[in-house]
Amino acid sequence: MKKMYIFLIVLMILIGIFTGVILNKSKNDKLADVNFSEITDDCIEEKERYDIAMLNLEEVNASTIKVSPNTSITFKNCYKECNHIIVKKEKAKQDIVNLTQEEIQLKYKDWSIEEFTAENITLYKENEGICNEHYVLKQENGYIVVYELDKNKKETLLKITDISTKYLPESDLLEIGKGLTVYTKQELNKILEDYE
Repeated sequence: MKKMYIFLIVLMILIGIFTGVILNKSKNDKLADVNFSEITDDCIEEKERYDIAMLNLEEVNASTIKVSPNTSITFKNCYKECNHIIVKKEKAKQDIVNLTQEEIQLKYKDWSIEEFTAENITLYKENEGICNEHYVLKQENGYIVVYELDKNKKETLLKITDISTKYLPESDLLEIGKGLTVYTKQELNKILEDYE
C-alpha cells in the first residue's frame, strides 16, 4: 500500500512536469507569432514624442529664466589689435532684475550672450584697437615709475611709485631697466606688491 502511494505521488509529479512543459511551449509559440517590428516601431515613435516634448519643455524653461538680484554678470571685452580680453564681473543692477534672455539681448544689443542662467550671465563683445591696460615699468631716479601705453606705444606717465629699486634683485633690475611691459591693472598691482 505504501508503494502505491509513492507511485501515485511520482506519477502526479511527472504529470505536473509534463503539463508545465506543454504550457511553456504553447506560450513560446504564441510569442513567435508576434511581429516585433511593430513593437519596435511603437517604441521609437513613443521615444520621438518624448524627445519632442522634452525639447518643448526646455524651450519653455529657457524663456522663463530671469535675472535675479543675485545673478553675476560677466562682461568680456575682446580687443582685436592686441587680442586681449578684459573681464569685468558685477552683480545684477536693479534695472535688469527680472529680465529674460531676450530682454537682456535687447538691452545689450552690441553684445552676444555666451551664457544665460539664473546664477550667471556672460556677455561678449569685440572692439577695434587695443585695450587701455598696457603698462611699462621703468626705473627713474632710484624708483619704479609706471607708464601707460596707447595704441601707438606712446608712453604717458601714470604714476611715480615710492618703491625704491636699490633693494630689488639683479634680475628684476634688469627687467625694469629694459622696460617691463605689463598687461591688466590686476597684473600691474600684483607686480608692484611683489616689489614692495
